[in-house]
Amino acid sequence: MPVAQVAATGVVRIDLRQIAANWQSLARLVDPIACGAVVKADAYGLGAARVIPALAAAGCKTFFIATPDEAENARARAPNACIYALDGLLPYSGQEFARLGVIPVLSNLSDVEAWVAFGKTRGGPPLPAALHIDSGLNRLGLPARDVRKLAANDTLRTGLDVKLVMSHLACAD
Repeated sequence: MPVAQVAATGVVRIDLRQIAANWQSLARLVDPIACGAVVKADAYGLGAARVIPALAAAGCKTFFIATPDEAENARARAPNACIYALDGLLPYSGQEFARLGVIPVLSNLSDVEAWVAFGKTRGGPPLPAALHIDSGLNRLGLPARDVRKLAANDTLRTGLDVKLVMSHLACAD
């Protein structure tokens, strides 16, 4: 049954079953590749507390959030999910992401260096990470020169357990 949120300007009905069905349709299109859900900003105002469990029940196992607070909320609602933090390493977030098992999306070389250094202080295998590559949108992501630096730096390259490489495409073509 749709959930209603009342505001001074009107009523918004959020149909969690339809959100789940939409995700399932997309998941079928990309199968066997995993299909995730971006639930940052309180699931874009739809209510992450309701949307995340609905998507998890529909089979979603990968979620994208932005901040450490959102990471805590997502982990509580999807304890076995793979959760990525799109805002990368905000100050002091490394310890929290490691505790929660959240994977930062690293979009600049200084975040890569910081995550590798943090991992070394913890000992053990390299920490998991996602790399965001700038493929032409010129908004977010490692530019080509930094990708080359990363590829040439054995310490950085071997200090990451890269789980995902992503980009914002500059155009659909």
